[in-house]
Amino acid sequence: MLRICSFLVLSFTLTFAALPVGADQIAGQARVIDGDTIEVVGQRIRLAVVDAPEMQQTCDVNGKPVACGAAARHRLLTLLAGRRVQCDHRGAYSHKRAVANCDVGGVNVTLALLSEGIGKIDHRFLNEWPRFAAGWTEAEARAEAARRGLWQGHAVTPSVWRNGVLMPVAGSCVIKGNINDKGERIYHSPSQRYYDSTRISKPGERFFCSESEARVAGFRRSKV
Repeated sequence: MLRICSFLVLSFTLTFAALPVGADQIAGQARVIDGDTIEVVGQRIRLAVVDAPEMQQTCDVNGKPVACGAAARHRLLTLLAGRRVQCDHRGAYSHKRAVANCDVGGVNVTLALLSEGIGKIDHRFLNEWPRFAAGWTEAEARAEAARRGLWQGHAVTPSVWRNGVLMPVAGSCVIKGNINDKGERIYHSPSQRYYDSTRISKPGERFFCSESEARVAGFRRSKV
């Protein structure tokens, strides 16, 4: 059975500032759809900037499969807990959903989820809310450094997962096939210098179960 509970950080203390009231507000009790989507007064809302795992997505945490999509939805349910949500909508849309920066009980929902590693930053919408951008970026960096949530193991960015790059369900396929800025295909083994800092986050990148498999796919071994 896939693990869910160990992925969550349920004891996180939330003390973030409330959002200001803007000209275009959506407010009311929220129904949670998934880890980054809610519905308020009939309006489907994609939470600003944070990209949480899809409901069917699994992540490899310490060599074991975790139902991280279901865990993300459960954490958002816990955070909102039937309370009134107030969202600042700037006119952006994603898959017919309004993209909005939401607040519940004085808590910035995006900041809370990024701080716990429940989701990762979707940079497409980061510039829509410049006042919050630095805080969100710093929150994600702290979550990564502390190995919280998705940062506990080898997690494919949700947007990449949607494009068909899946996480291995066992700890054996851990060689990282990365594509650098020059388009070079390079793989990293766990014993190599840049293994931990290498992320599988773009189409074409993937995990391999052996070095020979990586070479057949056109990747070369990292020099360090």
